[in-house]
Amino acid sequence: MEYLVQLQGSVKTYLFNELPLESTSKAEKDFRATTVCPFCHKKLENDKVRHHAHVTAGQYICTCCTKCNLQLSFNKKNYRLPVYFHNGSHYDFTFIMKLIATMPGGNLEVIPTTEDKEMQIEYNGIQFKDSSKLISSPLRSIVAQTLGGNLDLYVHTKQQLCKYCESRGKQWSDEYIDLLTRKEPMFYSLIKSYETMNNTVIPSREQCIDDMKGEMMPQDEYDHMVKLWKTFDIKIWGEYYELYNVLDVTLMVDAFEHFRNTTLNAFGVDPMHYITAPQMAYSLFLKVTMEGDHSESSLITLARKWAQYIMRINANEGLAEKQLVNVFMNRMGEFYESKGIRLMETNDIDDFMRLLKNLRGGITQIVKRHAKVDIDNKEQTTSSQGIYYLDANNLYGGAMHRMMPYELVGVPERREVMEKINRDPNGWVQSLKTFGKYGFFVECDIEAPVELHDKFNDLSFFPVQKAGMYSDGIKKYAEKNDIVDKVKEVNTPKLICDLVPRQKYLVHYSLLQLGIQQGYRVTHIHHLIRFKQVPFIFEYVNMLSEKRAKSKTTVEKNLYKLLANSTYGKFVETGLKWMKVKFANT
Repeated sequence: MEYLVQLQGSVKTYLFNELPLESTSKAEKDFRATTVCPFCHKKLENDKVRHHAHVTAGQYICTCCTKCNLQLSFNKKNYRLPVYFHNGSHYDFTFIMKLIATMPGGNLEVIPTTEDKEMQIEYNGIQFKDSSKLISSPLRSIVAQTLGGNLDLYVHTKQQLCKYCESRGKQWSDEYIDLLTRKEPMFYSLIKSYETMNNTVIPSREQCIDDMKGEMMPQDEYDHMVKLWKTFDIKIWGEYYELYNVLDVTLMVDAFEHFRNTTLNAFGVDPMHYITAPQMAYSLFLKVTMEGDHSESSLITLARKWAQYIMRINANEGLAEKQLVNVFMNRMGEFYESKGIRLMETNDIDDFMRLLKNLRGGITQIVKRHAKVDIDNKEQTTSSQGIYYLDANNLYGGAMHRMMPYELVGVPERREVMEKINRDPNGWVQSLKTFGKYGFFVECDIEAPVELHDKFNDLSFFPVQKAGMYSDGIKKYAEKNDIVDKVKEVNTPKLICDLVPRQKYLVHYSLLQLGIQQGYRVTHIHHLIRFKQVPFIFEYVNMLSEKRAKSKTTVEKNLYKLLANSTYGKFVETGLKWMKVKFANT
């Protein structure tokens, strides 16, 4: 910790030493020629300024608007020194918190995930972050798949190994880098105390047991460990442990730097400014959606891709591909003209509270607790009878390809209008267009006819959040059969799929249409929330899908999938449940 405090002071001295702009003829020529801000893409008029580097000899960078220049300037008050631990929230941060408890008083702020796990710790301007929140794969996979055999990517590893060789009186050889560009094996279970670090004999493979898996170290890893031992003339376990730690840290540094460069080149965003990948994903979505190429040719290409996707999943509602292209072009044109998402205004507080109260989540599986099939004889094994596990792919992506609300629009709810709608509420709901300019959240009463209860028994529509309560009939049955302990009621509200009629249930009109088609009936409509809709998330999700298809490594594929799916979670996230946590040292 003392070293980090010293490092923080050195970095501040370097960064806070601002240098004046170095003017050159080339910079002045670029300043006069620039007409559009490269950051916000707005036309430059009287707010044109020179953006320059304050900490590297004052070099001219570009010309931009005043607002962007101020946002890009280095903020001394908000400066934090980032320190990364891979998987720190599950292990290292425990020791960091214990260490901070012994330090003199200071400003401690944490972002916890549970009572005993922290996502980020900040102490006196030093931020401890978990790199696994950004790139979640194990180090072994990250090194093998992202760095691989490209020796030019092992910059920090080579640098530290040179110092390691010098400290042991060995001459550096480029052959070493080939030997050390991988996650090294370690016999954790054999290290019981500091005294064991003085052992001089290489442990046998039979001794190197993985406590988590209960398996011996693989033969190739053991052979590699022995080769390291001999190459670097290691005498005791402690020396091997030192080499292991040097490699573990430097390989992670090189892998993380490669991840940063890849993200910067692909999206123009630096992961270091974020705590988690979902947080970064939301920024990427905003950047791609609002700052992407929205020329007519690009929109036409995107519209065709969207139309082809809608046709492929049979969700075109009778429209031809050309009609879907026109829908996309018209809706997205209006979306960009309106400058993006504008869901809530100050006069929408009642509708906001309705929507907030009805955030429920969704049912993504059909659970049958017990199933039995007889396939003992040969005749039945050749038939279609059996038990199958079915899974739907790309549920998140599929949802985000659809029409999405982007601006609430008031709807006249005069008595005569609502009376007209309620003369035939089911017909009115069915008349709404899937790809129409406007969509609705409908607050209504819904019921499933008794004769269709068996049909909806496995998966009923319109779930509700409520505590698990058993009917009087089930309670009496439990008492009669002495199984009361097996029907304990749960007080925690959960998403329940039952067939009880819904009162003032707020639901998206498309789900209501599906329910009506399957047999549900709307008995009364109480309130309507109208919104403009457009498939504005498609551009972002489609971009990630294409990048994922071109990826050659599992690490990259998982990253692009996370960046797409986690955006869904950020959309439905509510800050009303956030809490500020304070720690007391007693």
